[in-house]
Amino acid sequence: MYKIILGITYNGKYFYGWQQQKNLLTLQKYIEIILSLIIGYNIKIFSSGRTDKNVNAIEQIITFTIIKNLKLKFLLNSINYYIRANIKILWVQNICLSFNVRKDSIIRNYRYIIYNDKFDPLFLKKKIFCFHKHINYHNFKNIKNKMLGMNNYKSFSSTNCNNKNTIKHILDIKIFNYNKFLIFEITANSFLYNMIRYLVGFFILKNFNILTHKKIYKLIVPAYGLYFIKSYYSKKFFLKYNKKFMQLL
Repeated sequence: MYKIILGITYNGKYFYGWQQQKNLLTLQKYIEIILSLIIGYNIKIFSSGRTDKNVNAIEQIITFTIIKNLKLKFLLNSINYYIRANIKILWVQNICLSFNVRKDSIIRNYRYIIYNDKFDPLFLKKKIFCFHKHINYHNFKNIKNKMLGMNNYKSFSSTNCNNKNTIKHILDIKIFNYNKFLIFEITANSFLYNMIRYLVGFFILKNFNILTHKKIYKLIVPAYGLYFIKSYYSKKFFLKYNKKFMQLL
């Protein structure tokens, strides 16, 4: 048996999320069909994270096992030949059989993009979140510092979240303002279901002083502004990673 690890990028608009769903085309189902076609028998894939419909990925990590080893260049070229234009395999590598793509991940990094203007950008519609009221991102500096560290983020997840462990460690929150773009980059050991979308919504509500001690309001921003950037692993697995994120541990 051999284990293969892939880095993939995709546009989540054209699929019903990552995880298998009956009678719906999901990323997991589609990629398994393509891999099974190329390799010649049924392939089951595992990912570093499950994204919802309309959530995009810059570099999602997936693994699968095969009976006989294959040439990696052949595998890379074959998948990209057959696969849809809105998915691209970035790289392929062998990995040890003991590697668990989800459990061995030590850092996950997401980005959320807001276009803050009265008018929607024509060519970016449904690719980023267009928010029409002015947001003063300078108000976020004190808020983001309070969000860092190990905390219980149960209130920042959906009611149908199945994760029993709601304690998460947010390592870093960066907020960039570039012209009319407001970019949130959030790094943590892991996230709850819809946690980032609720976190960004929390920042927006705080900006307009909507939150009070007497009543808690929750805002979940649209999925299409969310991008899975990358999942990072220990050096022992000999994977390429960005050192600046490892320094956050």
